[in-house]
Amino acid sequence: MEFGRAARELREEGYGQGRAEGYGQGRAEGYGQGLARLLQHRFNGDLTPAHRQRIAGASVEQIDIWFDRGINAPDIDAVFKK
Repeated sequence: MEFGRAARELREEGYGQGRAEGYGQGRAEGYGQGLARLLQHRFNGDLTPAHRQRIAGASVEQIDIWFDRGINAPDIDAVFKK
């Protein structure tokens, strides 16, 4: 009986963690799509596959930084500066 309850609690905990991770990943993907759209329009299509790859691998926090830079940056390289 105790084993079954422990297994159920572990399963529920794993499910909750998986949902949270999926939500975070989906949020980053959505933010990344918004950033890509901004940069695509702002810099007349200069968004390269390398830029898209960097965006896809970035955290929400990094995407926020790039988004803010993208509003006033003189060129697309200034958005991704370190």
